[in-house]
Amino acid sequence: METHLILGILLSLCNLSLGQECRPQLLEDVDFPGSDIQFVFSPDVDHCQQLCTQHPACLFFSFLRADWTRDNSNFYCYLKTSSSGEPNVQTSEQGITSGFSLKPCSPDPKPCLPQLYPGLDFPGADYKTFFTEDADECRRACTQDPACQFFSFLNEVFTPDNYRYKCYLKFSWSVPTLPIVERKADVVSGFSNKVGTFQEGKPVCQGKLFPNTDIPGNDVLVLLAASPGHCQNLCSAHTVCTFFSFVSNDLKCHLKVNNDAMILKAKDGITSGLPARFCWPDNNRRIGQGVGGRFVPGGRGGRPPRGLHQPETIGEGGQYGGEGVPGHPVGGGLPALLPPGTPIHPLFGPRPAPMAPPHEGY
Repeated sequence: METHLILGILLSLCNLSLGQECRPQLLEDVDFPGSDIQFVFSPDVDHCQQLCTQHPACLFFSFLRADWTRDNSNFYCYLKTSSSGEPNVQTSEQGITSGFSLKPCSPDPKPCLPQLYPGLDFPGADYKTFFTEDADECRRACTQDPACQFFSFLNEVFTPDNYRYKCYLKFSWSVPTLPIVERKADVVSGFSNKVGTFQEGKPVCQGKLFPNTDIPGNDVLVLLAASPGHCQNLCSAHTVCTFFSFVSNDLKCHLKVNNDAMILKAKDGITSGLPARFCWPDNNRRIGQGVGGRFVPGGRGGRPPRGLHQPETIGEGGQYGGEGVPGHPVGGGLPALLPPGTPIHPLFGPRPAPMAPPHEGY
């Protein structure tokens, strides 16, 4: 009976998916209140629609445009779903554009995003900076660099003027980062076996770890991690991390940068190590050892106040790869969009996005 029930549920979901029509049209000044899965920031409605298309559960969305004036929620992209596949409510609302996932349209699995966004900043996540003649050249540099996911370019009117024509290349995590890790003896958590695909095709290696050893100082970023192996994967995926230290007591992963020296000091409860740049570290056995807890997206069921995001911690030596400018601390927080007057939030990506403040209509 249970098998038949599960099969019936799978067939109903399949029928729902197959029965959806391709609806690429955007509905301007229309809101789909409620039915939120999460929210992320998008520079425009086309990007929001692509995020909905890429999200496995999103069926429709609402995007708060630049001309939204009710509050400072401009550029919020609300990803939504329902059991029927249709919005439960549809209302007229100035400044909001809504639409549907392009999944039924057989979309390109890796869509190109050719649009440039004058007047929008993507602060943080910088790993390399240099000067280029214009934004197109900065984009070409990003496209040619395998680590670059997006960029920001300071144009000819930027103030202070000594930073004009500067190009900032930026990255997104290729391995999971965790918003919260809690110790809880009766819970088992883990990662998808797809973790580590950023190193597919590379030989397997053991990965160098130094148990009960600290590498003090030179912190560039502090993240939560489930184990020393997870911390090593984070360091391996980071563009400038040269070594790391994982503190088992608070489950913090200290990513560090020093290309000149590595000083090891004996210290109980800390595991340090080196990144695996040219091989795939065999962390399957140890990546989740010693956690005995759970990964809790968004905390204990609470929702952050609208516009609030707690960024990752930047340790000492937080500026690297170039000189920082206001809004662009090189080596700073992870990807975000910062139009004038809006709060900093991360882009949807391999990193967990924040939980959405409920969008129940306006």
